[in-house]
Amino acid sequence: MLAAFAGALLALVVLLAAGVGAAVWLGPPLLRRLFNRMMVAVLSGPQDRNQMLQWMVLARNTDPEQMLAIMRRAETGKPFTRPYGATRPWMQFEQLVFVPAQIGRLPRGEPDVDTRVTIGPQAARPLHLKIPILITGMAYGLALTREAKVALARASAMVGTATNSGESGFLADERRHARHYIVQYNRGGWNVRPEQLRQADAIEIQFGQGADACAQESTPWDMLDEPVRRHLGLRPGEDAVIHTRFPQVASPDDLARLVEELRWMTGGVPIGVKLCAGDLEADLRAAVAAGVDFISIDGAKGSTGKGYLFTINDFGLPVLYAIPEADRILRELGVRDRITLIASGGLRDGADFLKAMALGADACYVGTAILLAMVQAQMVRLMPYAPPYELFIAKGRYTHLFDGEQAAIHAANYLKACVQEMVEAARALGHARLADVGKGDLRALTREVAEITGVPLAYHPRTAGLERLEGAPALRPPALEGAPIPVGSGPHRAAGPQATPDEPAAAGGPHGPAGDTASPSAARRAAARRGDDGTAGTGGGAGTSPEVPRDGTDERAGSSAEPAPVS
Repeated sequence: MLAAFAGALLALVVLLAAGVGAAVWLGPPLLRRLFNRMMVAVLSGPQDRNQMLQWMVLARNTDPEQMLAIMRRAETGKPFTRPYGATRPWMQFEQLVFVPAQIGRLPRGEPDVDTRVTIGPQAARPLHLKIPILITGMAYGLALTREAKVALARASAMVGTATNSGESGFLADERRHARHYIVQYNRGGWNVRPEQLRQADAIEIQFGQGADACAQESTPWDMLDEPVRRHLGLRPGEDAVIHTRFPQVASPDDLARLVEELRWMTGGVPIGVKLCAGDLEADLRAAVAAGVDFISIDGAKGSTGKGYLFTINDFGLPVLYAIPEADRILRELGVRDRITLIASGGLRDGADFLKAMALGADACYVGTAILLAMVQAQMVRLMPYAPPYELFIAKGRYTHLFDGEQAAIHAANYLKACVQEMVEAARALGHARLADVGKGDLRALTREVAEITGVPLAYHPRTAGLERLEGAPALRPPALEGAPIPVGSGPHRAAGPQATPDEPAAAGGPHGPAGDTASPSAARRAAARRGDDGTAGTGGGAGTSPEVPRDGTDERAGSSAEPAPVS
């Protein structure tokens, strides 16, 4: 399939090249006339009425997404929404690199590396997974089709990890194919009945996510298929509304009661919360006080099936900031070994997942990347007419072309490849477990990233001339009028070797010029003061000039001589 895609792309390139060549060969006069007209339009006439120039400036100051959002707001009178994640260039992990073990510490020779992780180690029924990459919550009907949800569930079972129901709650088909199933206790109140929650391997109370924060979302009734309406239990004409908060949670004490109720209802499976990375200090302290078993932090680069542009681009912290801060808070509260930290938001490959774990996460969620992976062989059926998500997104135009069996295999292959990348990286770092990779295995390439993450800086800060200036005498204050400061006097001089009782002090006292002769540069300065014939210098030349270093680049006192003050 990839070969077919490559062949089609090559044919398109050849056709374009042939067309350009024919135009150049057959129509030089035509091209010349068009070019001349364009240049006249740009360069001549009143510039305030130059339409081409105005379009050029507008295109430079307003990117296509902003332009589209402006137009849609004007047309509909509603906030602009779209799928996927932020287009803002959030800082991720690009300025962090691993440092391999070579001689000072040795890489691991054995091929086996422990990849297991436990969600909620203190829970009565902990969730044990073979790999630390979980499939994040993506709601059936609001984000993905039923076939896509089932394919992801099958992929998770193939590699021994968990999949998440998303905000539409428990889905029977998904539960049937998943080995480990996390159900979101959602703000829509859908499919969280006791008989459904008892079938879950973990419960995640969804307070927010990276792309949506905790904003209210509403999907019109007529935009939902009939099976989705039945799944959500909507009455005729009722919209599917995700509220900003849970009505029964008005305080941290209410959250503690909800956590305990869910724990009792499910027989002790791990109970956690999912948060948009925001006020982590307050949110994590409340979650810890409520007794949760795990915390999922979704960074600002997280994606969604449909979200407001303003929440996607302007709410939340990037995961690079959030993970070290969450890890610090949990350690300060003394619960780091009891609460599992799961990170998500823009993670794409094994390096991203392992860097997130090195910064403090125990496991990671993946969303957009695995969606693209599962249709890697199917998206060519749409190109170049439609984007890949039309195959798996709810109400997509080409969902009938989706091959669930093939998608499950490719999604599982993606997870296997990412884990293998993490294993080989851990071996190169000298570790036998993925969980042992830490901040000491990373280096920050910029001071800013080092301060954000607590990772060691990759270099020792240096300043031009710093080593030569170190220990050099400081600049003197200016002499008072008519009272020149004697050479070698005052605290501004660098201390030299002290004269012993059996040796007379050198001229100028213990802090005078002779005291600098311990170094070659000081000897040169002393010789300059004595003059070329070894006698003391006279007049207003270098011999009478007090030493005033300039910028550390020239240590010779004679190069910065001052004239004697006039009395």
